[in-house]
Amino acid sequence: MRVLTDVVAVDREFDYAVPAAWHRDGRATRLVEGTMVRVTLHNRRVGGWVTAVNPAGEPRQLLPLAKLVGAGPPAEVLDLAGWAATRWAGRRATFYGTASPPRVVESLPRSGESPVPPA
Repeated sequence: MRVLTDVVAVDREFDYAVPAAWHRDGRATRLVEGTMVRVTLHNRRVGGWVTAVNPAGEPRQLLPLAKLVGAGPPAEVLDLAGWAATRWAGRRATFYGTASPPRVVESLPRSGESPVPPA
């Protein structure tokens, strides 16, 4: 997984491994671009967003993702936020944070599924 962290002084992405336990219990299937996660960066737990699910590159020893937080902005919104950060010389993490839900969202409803049950 490639993750952009929400650290003010760092505007770059880092690669992390998906823990084996996440494959066993199904959490790995929820990891898509935009998913909010927690990672370890310089011995601190920080928040971040998945920016690439299978980044190209040579395999190496990676730290595991620390926690799956929930659903974040979709890939199209991440692209728009990246463009806006470039256009207005801002940090991508600032735009990603603005595009993220204010509360934890475990998963999005399937398309065509009504969020309110019929009366």
